[in-house]
Amino acid sequence: MHTSFTSYFDYTQFPAVLPPLAQGREVARHPVVIAGGGPIGFALALGLARHGVRSVVLEADDSVCTGSRAGCVTRRTLEIFYQLGMAAPVLQQGLPWAEGWSYFRTTEIFHLQMPVDTGAKFPALLNIQQCYVEQFLLDEIGRHPELIDVRWQQRVQQVIKREDGVEITVGTPLGDYRLDCDWLVAADGARSTVRKALDLRFTGTRYDGRYVIVDIKMKICRPAGAPGSTRRRTRARPCCCTSTAATCGDSTTSCATAKTPRKPSSRPMCSRACKATLN
Repeated sequence: MHTSFTSYFDYTQFPAVLPPLAQGREVARHPVVIAGGGPIGFALALGLARHGVRSVVLEADDSVCTGSRAGCVTRRTLEIFYQLGMAAPVLQQGLPWAEGWSYFRTTEIFHLQMPVDTGAKFPALLNIQQCYVEQFLLDEIGRHPELIDVRWQQRVQQVIKREDGVEITVGTPLGDYRLDCDWLVAADGARSTVRKALDLRFTGTRYDGRYVIVDIKMKICRPAGAPGSTRRRTRARPCCCTSTAATCGDSTTSCATAKTPRKPSSRPMCSRACKATLN
């Protein structure tokens, strides 16, 4: 059987570009350097630009993220997007929803109904793949070239605190270089190089689990709020496996299967859960 794989998103690969250097150190000094070009890093750069503050974003990859990842945003996030000037394309691409169902096998055990605020400007929840969010942020960044410099394939390797700021060693395919800045922001994810270098830790609680996320593109026409067009969860076995299907605005369904680490097991991820959810 022949299987072909297609992408629902047109990715642009960006080359690595070195800034002007003098003996391995960047000539210019920067007010703010942001490590990480995800939604947080890009949004911060746009927020600083609104106040006239220049920034450099260092992103280790050569494009926006691959796949869904954070596939749902809240009303508060949409309000921030509105302030940054890129809420309109997010709303056009995404799919709003306000209900969710949880099942044990074929029995509904929980029904989530988000409060409906008729006076709110934005929906309570919106399904949209993270790659689209990052691209819309990047499009808005392109309107501020004098204030935001996004550098691709550039990874923070070392951080040294100085009395007047921070010295950063940056690794690229073209060679390493050093740069100086007044402020360094860690927006490079849960396994942050910056946080490790400065011994900074996340505070609060977290849920440990293993997830497999599959994006499926299909022709489907279901109005928002109809069963299956928002979000459905099916538990295949008690405390073992959870499967989630969420239809997005471009008829792409993200199917996430989560296996909790409570009891070690050699059993594979349950495929029945995915089938039940999609059906």
